[in-house]
Amino acid sequence: MEGISRAHGLDLRKYLSRWGRMVVRTESHQCIGEMSGEFPNLTIKHLMKKRYEDILDVPVFRRIMKGLEMGSASGHPSAPMFMVWGNHDGKGDDVMVAKDQADLAAEYCRQGVPVQTQEIQGADHSDAGASFIPAAEAWLAARFAGTPPPSTC
Repeated sequence: MEGISRAHGLDLRKYLSRWGRMVVRTESHQCIGEMSGEFPNLTIKHLMKKRYEDILDVPVFRRIMKGLEMGSASGHPSAPMFMVWGNHDGKGDDVMVAKDQADLAAEYCRQGVPVQTQEIQGADHSDAGASFIPAAEAWLAARFAGTPPPSTC
């Protein structure tokens, strides 16, 4: 939330609970991996004042979140894509919805974008991310070496 609020010039203090201000103060000087586990079971509701708990009912947050949806911008990517997501429960990875990811990849394919996808069964978002990093490094190295992008379209 801190990064998104900075990118959009939004002062979060108005919306945050006392606890939320403490969490944001703490995490605003750390990388996300540094605070992993520091606030177990943390949710948006824990961070926000009661009247802002459902952030999608707050116009400024709804507008920002809508703008962050992959595939919501007009046009399509001008470069090949490598998309990886987890699916530990038949729905997704607790952050990304597997069907949404697959649908977005299919849309890019229809638009002529070379897309390589991988759904990692049994992986939550963190596990999928850990698997993605070395795979993405290899994928990027091959692009820089001039190898044509693979596609699962």
